[in-house]
Parts: sequence; structure tokens; C-alpha cells
Amino acid sequence: MPVNAVSVGELCRFVARQGDLDLRFTPAPLAEEGRELHQWVAEQRTAEWGDDFSAEVSLSIEHAGITLRGRADGWLPTLPQVEEVKSFRGKLNKMPENRRSLHWAQVQCYGWMLCEREQLETIRLALVYVDADQHSEQILVEYWTRADLAARCTAWCQAYADWLARLTTHREARLAAAAQLAFPYNAMHAGQRTLAENVYIASQRGQSLLAEAPTGTGKTLACLFPALKASARYDKCFFLTAKTPGRALALEGLRQLALEPLVVVELIARTKACEYPGQACHGEECPLAQGFFDRLPAARAAAFERQWLDAAALRQVAAEFSICPYYLSQEMCRWADVVVADYNYYFDAGGLLHALVQENGWRALLLIDEAHNLADRARAMYSCALTRKDNRAVRKLLPTALHKSLKAVDRQWTQLVKPLAEGERKRLAALPEKFLAALQQFVHACNQWQADSGRSLPEPVLEFYFSVVQLCKLAEMPAEQLAQDYIVDVTKIARGEAALHLRNGLPGRWLAPRFEVAHAAVIFSATLSPMEFPRRLLGLPEDTALLKVPSPFCAEQLSVTVHRKLSTRFAHRAASLPALVAVIGEQCLAAPGNYLAFFSSFDYLQQVERLLSARYPMLRLNSQTRHMREQDRQAFVAGFDAGSQCLGLAVLGGAFSEGIDLPGNRLVGAFVATLGLPQFNPVNEEMRQLMDRQFGNGYAYTYLYPGLQKVVQAAGRVIRKTTDNGCVHLLDDRFADAEVRQLLPDWWQIELG
Repeated sequence: MPVNAVSVGELCRFVARQGDLDLRFTPAPLAEEGRELHQWVAEQRTAEWGDDFSAEVSLSIEHAGITLRGRADGWLPTLPQVEEVKSFRGKLNKMPENRRSLHWAQVQCYGWMLCEREQLETIRLALVYVDADQHSEQILVEYWTRADLAARCTAWCQAYADWLARLTTHREARLAAAAQLAFPYNAMHAGQRTLAENVYIASQRGQSLLAEAPTGTGKTLACLFPALKASARYDKCFFLTAKTPGRALALEGLRQLALEPLVVVELIARTKACEYPGQACHGEECPLAQGFFDRLPAARAAAFERQWLDAAALRQVAAEFSICPYYLSQEMCRWADVVVADYNYYFDAGGLLHALVQENGWRALLLIDEAHNLADRARAMYSCALTRKDNRAVRKLLPTALHKSLKAVDRQWTQLVKPLAEGERKRLAALPEKFLAALQQFVHACNQWQADSGRSLPEPVLEFYFSVVQLCKLAEMPAEQLAQDYIVDVTKIARGEAALHLRNGLPGRWLAPRFEVAHAAVIFSATLSPMEFPRRLLGLPEDTALLKVPSPFCAEQLSVTVHRKLSTRFAHRAASLPALVAVIGEQCLAAPGNYLAFFSSFDYLQQVERLLSARYPMLRLNSQTRHMREQDRQAFVAGFDAGSQCLGLAVLGGAFSEGIDLPGNRLVGAFVATLGLPQFNPVNEEMRQLMDRQFGNGYAYTYLYPGLQKVVQAAGRVIRKTTDNGCVHLLDDRFADAEVRQLLPDWWQIELG
């Protein structure tokens, strides 16, 4: 396709949307239904008009240096009439203005192209709306002259051509600047250079790279720098992270590289970006949704001019033009060079960035940081749970017309858990047919109510509805895939209370297509060993390049001690607690400074905290608590300043075991009082069996590898720079086992105590 080719859909989306942002949920036909309805309309026209009618007429026209291309759904030259067919559910008069204006703009473009091709002076434009439930048509007609269509459409083409010229100038300047871009420091160390060289090769060749680079390598810059140098090979760079600190590091790395021009967009959660929490996203409630599309062009231009669009900058631009900052950020993803976002924006089933790649055919480079988190995050994206409590919670908020279908679901809950005793869990081969049918009927009833009323369900009900929709979709997958990839179970929690789970164990089947459509992917972390574990679990291509970067640190910088007389197994905790507390307390007194101690659970942490307080009252303790707010987490980290003496107690795998940077004297040591192994329970044992069938090493894939990754991440908080020194105490005899020690960093010199 020529560089200047533009689809009718993209042109109209850019220039012709009008009115409010209106995100009230309304059910819509599925893509397959839409195709079938288009075919049905074509058959109706052929039956009525015979060979005079043509369906799916390809059209193109050149103007203002662009080639506009599209396909009209129907063409009847004898009238003459051009048709654009749209399928819908509900009441047509409830369709948002911005969607209707887009539809009219598309048929107007087709009318203009046909007038020019056929040398027509007038034409009839027909917007054909097909009701997916009624299989009936509503046809809206307008009569246009060739001159009026030409005036409108050429103005649109000129506006888009001007925007494309701006993009072209920007791209040429960016590529020229990237060619001259220098590393922001005097030199890379050896490991950083190795990583950067391999990232550059992967970006150039369009392949996947799985890279383990220890803490202190400077991974963020080592990935961003070569990615920008290779940017002529791709269209967009998506830097994807698991947590907020990862986004902050990426943005800081981009600031340090200081490439100009470069449009950088940060995507954050809607709940964090929203200026009017509690208000629905439509013009009748939110003032920033009112007239959103009328003000978007000016806001878009201003944002593009600004270029640096982190969350704060987007909020400022949005405030200047009185539009929603969250949906401005989504619009700017289309024009960004680099997008920094959470994993779910690409890997979730409804991920925005993946949808844009599919829609626009972009060559996207994925930089996936903290990749040891991706498997669990993806499992959560493609799992689903329902509880009977959810049913009862939404009943009071549910429109009366939907009570019958919800009661039918509740009856199936009764049948599902009737054979179970309280607390009993049962593994299911699949969701019972009658239960699934009741859920599907509830979804259909909700769709029908929303379509008939023209209103969305109340927010809590809508959340429940989406959970039911997701569960239905997962339950309808082929039985073989469900059995291979999922654990389906039901638990009778108490009288009248139960939970149903579809738990994904093998996310690779869902992730693999996302990797396939990307130009290249660099998946990196400090803890990926053994490399075959994440490669297979994440569904990476067989030809993925594997790289283990040597540590920039030496054994003399870190004293690592395994305490073989301690056991933190659940059965031994009470007996070993005094000795464990003595190790921690005496180390803090012998070498005062800031320490972090990691435990398997909050309960265990609190046991240690009580005994430490009693036996070592002189120590200043700072403990992680359940459900800490972001400002509380920031305060926890801020307590570790270079001149203080603080012992922080935290849960392994939580917010403080990775993603925080405490260089120098801000942290001098760490204690790890757990191997981080997932809890031994029926669900994890079934997960082990699932892994065993797929990979042949179920125990390691389910327990050992994930646990030791958390340990190494936590220990990695101690040594952050080549000038740092510190200690790590591994407080469990199992760390002395050969199978465990081979998963610990090879540069550690471990002393058995």
C-alpha cells in the first residue's frame, strides 16, 4: 500500500466525528453477525434489482497528495444510489451523535468518489441500518450534488493531508535525530552493551528476544536506546510494564535520552485519570464528555505539538480544551512514537494497543519490562470467577424486567452446589450445560433491555454483566482447549454462598497471537532463569533469541549466607521463630543501617514483628500492611534514607520486593525468610498436574521457578550500583539444596551458616 494511502474509515474518524463522547454501554452485533447481515442485505438487493446491483464496490480517488480508498457496501447506478450498511441493536434514535455523523461521512465519501468516477451531477446516499434482532432495515436517505460532495470531501482530504504532512516532517526529523543519538553517559559497561546490541539486532530483524539482565545492568536504557536507534524499522514502540514504578523508570529513561522530536504518551488507568469520579462517560453527566469530539481536533494538535505527554501533561492539555484526559490519551496513542503503558493495554482480550495494531497494520516493537510478572498477569486476564454473592448483590439494582433471568441463574447455583458439603470444592470437566444456558439467557435479557430502553445498566450491574459475558466466552471454547489450559471448579463456601472459577494455567495460547502480530518483542527481566520456563509458558516463538547478561557486580560486594539451622516451613515456624528473630536482630545491631526482611505472608510478618519488638525494642521497625494506599507505599520507601537505621518488614512478591531503588546506604542488607513457593493446596496441585502434562516438569513450573524468581528479585534490592556493598541472609535450610542453589545468581558466593 502506498505511504499516502488512506482508508475512508480512517479519514472520517479523523475529520468527521461530532458531538459528545458517549460511552454508555449498548449491546452491538458480533463481527460475524455483522458480516452475515451485510450479506443478507446484498441478497435482498440482488433479488429486487438483479444484475443492476453491485455489492462491495472498491473505490479510490486522489486528492491533495493522498489516495483515498474504500469499499461501498452497495451501488445501484440506475437510481443512482450508493449504500453504507450498518448493523445495530436497540433503538436507532438512541445511537450517539458521534457514531451517526461518522456513518454519514463514510457514505458521503463513497458518493463523492462515485460521482467523480461515473461523472454524475447528483446522487442518492442511503444509510442502511439493519436491526440484528429483527432482521429489518431502516433506510435514511439524503440527496447530494457532485459539487457539494466535492467541496466537503476535498476539504476533509486537505485537512488530513495537512496532518499527514506534519507527521511526515516529524518522522523525518525524528529519524535524523535518532541517527545522531548518543548514549547519555560516557560509556556503557560490558553487560549493558551486550543487552543493547541484542535489542538492536532484534529490532532490526523483527524477531523476539528473551533477555535476563541482573539488577544494576541498566536494563531500561539498554533497551530504549537501541530501540530508538532502530526506529526506522517499525512504526510504534510500546514499553509495557507490570507496575507503576516500571512506567516511571521508562519515562525517566526517555527523559535521559532526550531524543527530539519524539511523541511519548503515558497511559494510566481510567480511575486514576478521571476528573469526575462517579460521573458516567457521556455528555449528560460529565462536562468533559460534552462536545468532546468538537474540541478534539484542537486538543489533538496542541498535544502533538507538546510531544511529552505523561499523565500530568495530558491532564494539562485536556484541561486547556475542557475534554477528558483519559480519552485524549487514547487518541494520542494513534500519533505517538512511544507509548508507556501497563501490560493489559496490549495483552488483555480488549487491549487498546493491540486493537490499534490490528486496525492500522502497524509494525510495533514491544519492550516488555518486569517480564517475570507477565505469566501471572496474563493468567488473570484470561481467567474468570463468579460468586453467588455477586448474584445477590446486583439483584436490588437490577431492572425489574431482568429479575426472572437472574432467578434462573440462582436456581442453577442451587443445583450446582447441592451435592457439596460446606467448604467442599469440586473440579469440573466443564461448566454444566444448564448453568451455562442460564448465564447466556441472562446476557441476552440484559442486551435486550439495554437495546429497548436505550440505557446502560447501573455500574455495579454492568460489572457483573461483563464478568458473566467473559465467563460465557471462556466456557464456550473447545472442550480440548478448556481441559488442557484451564482448571474449572466450584466451591461451596457456606450455606447459600459459593464460587465458580475458570482458572487459566497456560497463558501462552492467548499471548502467542499478540507476539505474532508485533514487528519484534524484547522480553526482559532480572529473573527469568531457566530461560525455557518463560519462553514456553508465554508462548514465545521457537526462534526466540535467548540472552543471559553477566552481572556487573562481583561476589565481594555481597555477602550471602544460607542459615541451614532454620526452617520456615509452616510446621516449623513457631519453633524456629526465636532463632530467626535473633539472626535479624543481631545483624541489625552488629552493622547498623537500613534492612528489608521478606516473609511469606502478613500473618508470618506480624509474628516476627511482635517478637522483634519485644526482644529488640531499640530497632525502628517499618512494616508493610495489607491494602496500602499509594501514598503509604511511597512513605514506606521514603523511610529508607541514607542516614537512617530502619528495619522494613514486607511480604515477598509484594510492592517492596521489586521495582524500588535504594542505592548506597539507603539499603545495606536483606533477609529472606521464605522460598516464595506458592501455597501447597488442591488448586496449585492441579496446576502442577496441568504443567506436568504440558511441559513435563510440573513441580518446578508451578512452585520452584516462580518462588525463586521472587527471592532473587527481593535480594536484588541490596546491590544497585558497582559501588554498593551489602549482605543477604537466606533464612531457610532449603536454600542449601543443589536444585535451589543452581537457580540463584551465579555471581553470588554463598556461605553456608
